[in-house]
Order: sequence, then structure tokens, then C-alpha cells
Amino acid sequence: MQNQEKTMRVYHILQRNYFDAVLWLYLAVCVLVWFAAPNLPWDAVVLRIVANILADTVWIPFGIMLWFLAFSSILKFSFSVSGLLRRYFFIFFSLFSAVIFVMFAYNYAFKLLPLALSLSLINLFYEYFSKQHRPSRKIILQFFLITATFSAYYSQQLLPSFPSESTNTLKVLTYNIYGKAASEDRQLLFETLKQVDADIVCLTEFNPQTDPELFDAALNSLYPYRIANRDKQSWRSGEVILSKYPIRSFMDVFSRDENFVMGEIVIGRKTVTILNIHLTRLVRRAIESGNDMDGLKKGMKESGDIASFKVQQTEKILSLIENTQGPIVLTGDFNDTANSAFYKKISSHLRDTFADAGWGIGGSFGQARLNLLIAEKRKITQLLAHDFLRIDYIFASPELKALSSKVLSNTDGSDHKAVLTVLNVE
Repeated sequence: MQNQEKTMRVYHILQRNYFDAVLWLYLAVCVLVWFAAPNLPWDAVVLRIVANILADTVWIPFGIMLWFLAFSSILKFSFSVSGLLRRYFFIFFSLFSAVIFVMFAYNYAFKLLPLALSLSLINLFYEYFSKQHRPSRKIILQFFLITATFSAYYSQQLLPSFPSESTNTLKVLTYNIYGKAASEDRQLLFETLKQVDADIVCLTEFNPQTDPELFDAALNSLYPYRIANRDKQSWRSGEVILSKYPIRSFMDVFSRDENFVMGEIVIGRKTVTILNIHLTRLVRRAIESGNDMDGLKKGMKESGDIASFKVQQTEKILSLIENTQGPIVLTGDFNDTANSAFYKKISSHLRDTFADAGWGIGGSFGQARLNLLIAEKRKITQLLAHDFLRIDYIFASPELKALSSKVLSNTDGSDHKAVLTVLNVE
């Protein structure tokens, strides 16, 4: 009997030490992904790609833990937990519910994390002071450190914003409309633009061969002013700005090489520069070659040159920002997450409007591509596809305060979601 008790005691010690090690490792990964990744060398392509993927997915284990504790506290205070069998059932049910909620209701699970955190704290304090199944102080410390790290990274995105009233606003939308989209998808786009009714619409992957006529027919009355960086002489998709206000282009000629379009509008007493960009992907060729291993290997071989090209793009965009007089709005598909070097450089000059006035993850890419991968699978597996990458942004000068910002979930016809921000230009 004594040997059995000693064996169980050793087992519990090893189990606790293993759990401690896992928590410390997870905390280290969060710190590296969220705070160290922007300092990675430009040519550390594989590490940067991994950091991009983990940027808004590494929270998932923490989210499952919070919702597990939240569901446990609800069950604990709603039902009697006497008996070992019932306790294990409650643990299993809470864990199962947490996993299902986070994986299938990804965005809602994130938005409601402050509620889960509150319930988790109640659960932890109850367990600690009840002395029945008291968690160790080390685990409590780890819990608070992970919570602090998570809160420091997402900050204001964890709570909804309540914008103040303003009489002079600028409503800006950015949207990668997918250059290879079919004409019926463009009709979906036009319906979206009419419903949103933004003042400025910044589009990337504008098809210079077919889109101008379609846009003229559908949107000329709503957006009489348009500037683009491609004409019909180019077979490469480009960037375009649609405006309700007269807009003066900074592009002297159409270009087949530039990845941006830039113009200037006057609204109220302010002259605002609009810069719409589309940065290259690190594994562009791998993505365009399909989802097979040959395509991936080909893309990775070229990734060093692509990373060098992206540095050149970054320096040019920063130079444009630094040499622009007055307030500026920067929009587009950055093909980079908020833990990237490019994001860090831009945010040292401009404010990320979604980080300031948005609520939630803000993912704008991923769901459509994942749905393609699992198109032959059962319908339930498609519920696991979410926009887990935040790569489409609207930045603005500090004097253009963001009143609200959101990702539009009902934008169809592209593999991206549109981002809409309302700015105060008083």
C-alpha cells in the first residue's frame, strides 16, 4: 500500500513538472512570435513564414484553456461536483466544449475572451482558497504571465470600441478583389461597394484588361473619380483608388513595375494623401504553383530573391511616407502580419486603425483558401476554415483618429475580406 501511494505521489510530481514545462514553453513561444519576430533578418524566410502563420493562431491553446476554465466554473457553480466520476465528467465536458467553441466559432471565441478570462479567474481563486484541488503558485504565475503577454499584444482589440460622434469623417475601405475573379464575382463586389458606401475605396489586384469597363458601367455615378497604376498595355493586375472627392494623382505615367498608387484629396480643411499598396508574398511562386510539394520547393528556392525584393518595396513605401506633407492614409494588402518587420516600420510612422478601433482578430485572409483545400471533404470540416491571417490594413496619421474599424464578413467574390475604417478628419 505504501509503495502504491509513493508511486502515485511520484506520478503526480512528474505530471505537474511536465505541465509546468509545457506552460513555460508556450509562454516562450508567444513572446518569440509576438515580440521577437519583427527583429528576424529579412532573409530568414522560413522563420518569418512560420511567425506569420502563428501570429494570430498561437493564442488558440490559451483560448482553449480560458474557455475550459470558464465552462468549468459555470458547471461548478450550477451543479454539485461531489464524486470523482462526476468531477472527471465535468472536466471532460468543459474541455470538449472549449475545443469545439474555439475551433468552430473562432472569431466569437476570441471576442468573448475577456468574459472567459473573468470566469477563469473566479475558477482559479475558488480552487486556490477551497484547498481541495489547489493549483500551485507557479501555475498561477504562469497563467498571469501568459495573460499579460496576450493582453500586451492584442491590447485594444480585446474590447469593442464606442466611437464618439463626428461631423466630418472619411470612410475608407481596402479590398484585395482577386485579379483572376470571374465577372459574376465582380457583380458581387459592386453590390458590396454600393452597400458600404465608403468615401474612398482602395482596391488591389485590379485587372486592367477587363475591370475598367465593368467599373465604369457599375460605379461611375457613385465614384466619379479614379486613379490607377496600370492601363490596358499591362497584363499584370494593379492598384486603384475610387473616390467621391476629386483626387489628384501622384502617378505621372502608368507603370508595370510599381506596387502602389498614390493620390491626394481635399476634405473639409484638410488635404489628405491616399497611398494604396500591394506588397509581394514571400512564397509567391509556391502559392501560385498550387498546393503540391514541388510548387512549395520551387517557391522556397526563390524566396531569398523575393525577400530582397520586399525590402526594396518596403524602403520605397517608407520613403513616400516620410516625404509626404500633411496627413496620410495607407491601405492595402501587405502580405504580412502584425508581428512582421514591415508592420513594425510602418507603425513607427502611422497608426494601425484596426488595432486602435477594431474588435477581434481582424483576420482578412485564409478562409477561402482553406475551403479550396477541403472542398472535397465533408461540410462540417469547412466550418473549421477561418480567416486567421490579418494581412489587409488601413493605417493613418495620428491626427486622423480612427472612430471605428472592422473586417466585413459578407464580402464575397474574392479570397480576401474587405476592411472598413471611419476616420475623424476635423
